Amino acid sequence: MATPRFAKTMLFKLTALFLAFVGLSLGGYFLWIDATVFTPFASDDEKDWFEHRADDELAELAQELATLPEDGHSAAEALVRFGRRVAAYNVEVLVVGPRGRALVATPGDSLVAAVERLDVGLLDRMTAEDWDFATYPDKSNVDAFENRIFDVASIGDATSPRGYLVASFRPVELDAALMEAHSGLMDRQQLLVKLLSGTLVLSGIAGLLLLIWTSRRISRLSAVMRGFTDGSLERRVREGGADEIDDLGRHFNRMADRIEAMVASLRQKEQFQRQLIANVSHDLRTPMASIQGNVDALRLRFDRLDDAQRARALETIGGNLSHLDRLIERMLVLSRLDAGQAVLQPEEFSIVELSESVLRRCEHLALPGGQTLELQATPRLPLVMADPLQVAQILQNLVENAIKFNRPQGHVTVSLTAVDRQVRVAVSDTGQGIAEADLPHVFERFYTGDAARTRHGDAHGQLKHSSGLGLAIASRLVEAHGGQLEVDSRAGQGAEFRFNLPAAGDDLAAMAAQG
Repeated sequence: MATPRFAKTMLFKLTALFLAFVGLSLGGYFLWIDATVFTPFASDDEKDWFEHRADDELAELAQELATLPEDGHSAAEALVRFGRRVAAYNVEVLVVGPRGRALVATPGDSLVAAVERLDVGLLDRMTAEDWDFATYPDKSNVDAFENRIFDVASIGDATSPRGYLVASFRPVELDAALMEAHSGLMDRQQLLVKLLSGTLVLSGIAGLLLLIWTSRRISRLSAVMRGFTDGSLERRVREGGADEIDDLGRHFNRMADRIEAMVASLRQKEQFQRQLIANVSHDLRTPMASIQGNVDALRLRFDRLDDAQRARALETIGGNLSHLDRLIERMLVLSRLDAGQAVLQPEEFSIVELSESVLRRCEHLALPGGQTLELQATPRLPLVMADPLQVAQILQNLVENAIKFNRPQGHVTVSLTAVDRQVRVAVSDTGQGIAEADLPHVFERFYTGDAARTRHGDAHGQLKHSSGLGLAIASRLVEAHGGQLEVDSRAGQGAEFRFNLPAAGDDLAAMAAQG
């Protein structure tokens, strides 16, 4: 038979454990009461001795003592032998003289020193057959030795005894009559038992309610976790409180947030990889097809082509090979940036001189379209603290991009201004601008808007092909310097790309003093 589902829950297990503990506690309590109060004897032999043999053996000992000399030594030896026989019963036997003075006791006891003297009249009355040893002769002191005596025998003639044999420390056994005689004590004991039982019941109810509440909270947490593992990554535990279960819920939420972010990142990377493969395939296929076509033309029709046609085919092949080389180089640059292998080497340098150098290198790219390159810099511009090679790469990409998408006879301007202890670098053009739908994507890898594919047909040879990586590389390099590459553009009004570089230390202090 299968185990019910409820029997496997934590609530059932904790409840069963708690009830078992309560049952064992109550059972142990009543067993202890029965063993210590209602059954005071350690063994059946001890009980048999006290109930059936004690009176006879003590009487025999008294008769033996009556026949012994009064030197005390013989009595001590007799008590030694008797003490060995009753050692297991914890009985103490004391010989009292005719005047009530304690003479000798069973070995190991200090009764002779502790008792010293007893009331002879009381001992004489205790030898009577009708004496009730359950009563307390000394009611002023419950712990008095007289209250512990359970048997007294005369030594010698009862009318003129040589002494008395006194036995003490019989285990107390409660019976119904004694319980009735001590009804007040029993009433208090019953009240105590009732209070303890009520406390256990209330504790049990409170414990069960606490277990039910805790189990429900754990069940809700388990349900959320189960839903999360089944694929519902948005599932979260309701937060509140400060106990261990609430802490567990908060830790689960933090873990779920990280896992969801990781899954989203993996999905984004997977989508990016698919897009990357498609874009790379497209960007590689076009120049490779052109190269293949021209190579086939040269191979099959070489003799029928004139010098101009051959030169044009070779120029096309060279241009496509250069484009492939730049594409691969830029992909390697991006891969190094992604892997964190691009180490910056910042130093102080003049951004004005660097900008002039970049514009000179790009002049030949602007000549075919009759475009003008211009540098505008505010006076006394401070030095910057950055990696000059990386900043040159950023400017090169931005200026080439501005030339590529500019109109014939247009202007490309590099503006340098001091802004809030930094130097702002802006590259603007007078081209067609960027469509509003394309603006959010211009820094994405391999992204080229539809207009971008058709508006640079008259550009210089190395600018004819667009890889869609220039702005992505520039953006990553700016981020590596702690900045952000921004763009403003409206269709038909050109575009402006800008970023900030930190001013050098000495110049920064001078700027702060001026401003």
